[in-house]
Amino acid sequence: MTDHDRHCWIITDGAAGNRRQAEALAAALELHSSPCDVAVRPPWKWLSPHWLRGAPAALRPSLDPPWPALAIGCGRAGAVALDALPARAAGGPLRIQILDPRCPTDRFDAVIAPEHDRLQGSNVHTLIGSLNAIDPHWLSAARDEDPE
Repeated sequence: MTDHDRHCWIITDGAAGNRRQAEALAAALELHSSPCDVAVRPPWKWLSPHWLRGAPAALRPSLDPPWPALAIGCGRAGAVALDALPARAAGGPLRIQILDPRCPTDRFDAVIAPEHDRLQGSNVHTLIGSLNAIDPHWLSAARDEDPE
């Protein structure tokens, strides 16, 4: 695998809860990640992604090639940004959305959403709770740091 194949973008609005879930997925996949915090400009801010498709002009700052092998979006801004990226078949990255994108799930290669969102689709993967970085190594380090 090349370095390009081991790299991904984390696309969120910068909110800690959104970024942490996307970072947890990248870590579980053993990928190097770069955060891409975006803001969605009007009118997309009001109408996307359900009523208006994501477009490069919707994002501040813009996301430009070269594309990573994988782009992970979380939250509404992430969904708008992923929707604005070219599909994998058109030379874009594999696009994974975390949380309900509030638009048809087939706009993404995969969607990971909590069970309570009740999303359905051949590319939808549900989970109880949220993605996080808690694993045996994390727990062990926390125990060592504060044994009480």
